[in-house]
Amino acid sequence: MFCSVALPDTVAGQRAFSASHGPDLLGIYIGMPADEAKVELQKHSADVYVQYAANAAEGFGLSLASQGDLISVSTTQPPSAPVVWRIDRTQQYSNQKLLPLNTLLDALHQKYGKETLSRTRDAGHTELYWIFDASGHPRTQADPGLMECSHPRPGAEGGGMYPQCIKEFFGLYVITNGTAQGVQSYTMVLVSDPLEVQSTQATEVKKADEARRAPRPQTADAPKF
Repeated sequence: MFCSVALPDTVAGQRAFSASHGPDLLGIYIGMPADEAKVELQKHSADVYVQYAANAAEGFGLSLASQGDLISVSTTQPPSAPVVWRIDRTQQYSNQKLLPLNTLLDALHQKYGKETLSRTRDAGHTELYWIFDASGHPRTQADPGLMECSHPRPGAEGGGMYPQCIKEFFGLYVITNGTAQGVQSYTMVLVSDPLEVQSTQATEVKKADEARRAPRPQTADAPKF
């Protein structure tokens, strides 16, 4: 059972936006060099260490199990320079001490301002989306279809929105799970789909080029009978 904890780095005194790098999540921003992001993430725990993914080039994370807090950072792979393209945070709360929805919303609005898009399925499930332009500035309006970019398969579930997601979805979204009494958990993601797609394409080109350049395996001579 997880204990209820405060929302560090989403309260007063934190800056959501910077002219140099745009919005951040836990001090980590899109395009941040991987080494710097790892150092920044480690600041959130003195006794639990950041761990690399199975493929270290894909990123790293921090699991604060006692707080029900899980953070992961995804980075671009070679030949691209390793920079952050996505930050995920999931936090869970004890059923005996739920997080009031208004407490979460107030903290988010204090840091990031008014969301660009939102929708609510019921009292316990709310989705908020902050959509940014290419420079990281908040957009006051956006195609509501971009809310489907948070789905694992936006092309299928979003009615064909996938091309638009990979073209322009640079945003922060928060999805809550709970009841009318409060939030049991929330997932928060800051992501640039165009950056990820650009890096993936470069990686695929590199792999294809290496495959073409690889020496062909030698064949054995025909046996004599």
